[in-house]
Amino acid sequence: MFLHGCPSRLRAKDLATLLANEPLIVPTESSIRTGFDSLVARLEIVPYIVADVDDMAMVRLLARENVGLAIAPSVVLADEIKSGLVESAPYDLQIFEAFYAVTVERAFPHPALTNLLKGQHQVDGPFNAD
Repeated sequence: MFLHGCPSRLRAKDLATLLANEPLIVPTESSIRTGFDSLVARLEIVPYIVADVDDMAMVRLLARENVGLAIAPSVVLADEIKSGLVESAPYDLQIFEAFYAVTVERAFPHPALTNLLKGQHQVDGPFNAD
């Protein structure tokens, strides 16, 4: 998990200074928010939160409009990072979010899904991307 924002906002000398002085866009109740709250407590700083958002699409829009620095997975802002509109701060926040996939056994399983669930990366047949 990283901080992302317009390049002009990422000039602080260290993470604590950045978090204490720049406006922040943070997610609401989530493992990301819990990790962020723990981080600022360890750094003993009071962050300047300008947006408490429950939708990553809104986090993306606010970061694009230079409302503040966004705490989000890089994939959320991938297009903006690629275009140079937004950059990632050089600090890894060491905040992680777990994702789980739950599947139900099917009467007629798809062969590509069967291989995927077995951990095989190569999928045979017409579904192969090669």
